Amino acid sequence: MTKILLSAVAVLIFSSPSFAVITGSAHDFSASTPSGEICILCHTPHGADTTVTNAPLWNHEVTATATFTTYDNTSATQDSTPGQPNGVSKLCLSCHDNTVAIDAFGGATGTGTDLVATYDLGGTKTAGYANIGTDLSDDHPIGILYDSALVTADGGLNALATATTVGTDTIADILFSSMVECASCHDVHNAFGNANLLYRSNANSELCLTCHAK
Repeated sequence: MTKILLSAVAVLIFSSPSFAVITGSAHDFSASTPSGEICILCHTPHGADTTVTNAPLWNHEVTATATFTTYDNTSATQDSTPGQPNGVSKLCLSCHDNTVAIDAFGGATGTGTDLVATYDLGGTKTAGYANIGTDLSDDHPIGILYDSALVTADGGLNALATATTVGTDTIADILFSSMVECASCHDVHNAFGNANLLYRSNANSELCLTCHAK
């Protein structure tokens, strides 16, 4: 039995893709928040905020921005118009829309000046480039329904069953309730160790070509 278990572990280790960790990544704020911890900035084991869909034991104040300016492709026909950010994207924007203090977690209001605009990713206080703001019109659209109807109408997108080449994931696996969201491209926990916390390296536009058939 012991040999069987060890063999199974070996298969998992050597057949799984390599992975990185959040420690030391752009989302490791342990040195710059009052807690001195990494996870508690976003997550808590008790008393979590359950008001947002797909919020795993959420501990950070959620953005109160009601209406974001969304991407609008006025130069061509849009097959799918972005909706307002929701779910996991709203959690990302709770820091990155620059309206909520980074240290506003665990029920604390935060300093009010401790905004993402004062940070470079990784916790070093600089003129931060992580400030997306509430105008998302110049960013990749989120809140897009990516379904077979869109694939057919667009003509330049890969089918939902297309492999992402990351593990056994397909495009369908990186959507959230069938929607393209921030976490469709970014892995906030740095599981893959790519630049800019990307789900997949964008060398030779590989990340883009996951969905876009060009």
